[in-house]
Amino acid sequence: MNNIITWDNVMEKSLSLPGAKVYREDFLIEVFEPYYKGSSLSFKEKSPLDLFDIKIIDRIAKDVTDSHLRKVTVISAVTGLPGGWSVVATIPADLAQFYWHTLVLAQKLGYIYGWADLLDDKKQITEGTKNILTLFIGVMMGANAANQAIKELSKIASKEVAKRISQKALTKTSWYPIVKEVGKWVGVKITKEVTGKGISKLVPLLGALTSGGLTYVSFKEMAVKLRNCLKQEMEIKY
Repeated sequence: MNNIITWDNVMEKSLSLPGAKVYREDFLIEVFEPYYKGSSLSFKEKSPLDLFDIKIIDRIAKDVTDSHLRKVTVISAVTGLPGGWSVVATIPADLAQFYWHTLVLAQKLGYIYGWADLLDDKKQITEGTKNILTLFIGVMMGANAANQAIKELSKIASKEVAKRISQKALTKTSWYPIVKEVGKWVGVKITKEVTGKGISKLVPLLGALTSGGLTYVSFKEMAVKLRNCLKQEMEIKY
């Protein structure tokens, strides 16, 4: 696969898959309700940090991460097997599925650790949503610029949870060049990783095991980086 992969293309393809949008209120009620002792749980004007102990929040963050980790590893192992798709065809399918899980998990972790809604008033993904998700992915992949940006943006994201963070589109502001630079860096890194991973798919059974193993390790490391970053900023504010 000789073409350079751009992050914008990967993100567009992944976000076009069903279930890519995480509805903040619905999701938070679903995962936190088993731990709530009151009569009616609402996150319209509150975040989990206002209602739950950090141990519960961390437990839910880990459970949500583990769920996505299991699913994305199985998908990667299956697409590493011969038959069904050609080697060239499996890479985009595998890539889109991997980053679908990554983008969905990023939204969920953001909400768990106190971020406001990333969707707009019509529950749609905006340019602002994509810019924030790009920074989340940058954190997951080890981009220092993304880490610094998220530290600053988290102050805005949790100040008034009733407002939608996606309305601050991060375009035509001082953040925009950082988002673009992080997106370019992510694209280059994905291209390098996919090239190496694609080679493993040429070996039938070994390809499946290698692909699944690489996915497990990389996805877990990425999730831990974002969880640690978001939790660190949460602890500073609370």
